[in-house]
Amino acid sequence: MSIPQKIEKDYKNVIKSIKNMSDGYEKDLAIDSLVADLGGRGISAVSRFLNICRAKVKSCFEDFIYGKQLTLELRGK
Repeated sequence: MSIPQKIEKDYKNVIKSIKNMSDGYEKDLAIDSLVADLGGRGISAVSRFLNICRAKVKSCFEDFIYGKQLTLELRGK
């Protein structure tokens, strides 16, 4: 079974609930968990079903895997 078929069959309600969420941290976590369940190869399929950019889904997944990294800016001498 291919990934788009698996999404249509098993994750239809999850996709619907993610679409209804407002943008924010909770939506990112829901996308993370969905891609983690499908595996890393499901990034483009999830982006097609959610109608969002593939880079957004990939960045959410990477934040989930590696944790959010805070950047430090050191300015001056």
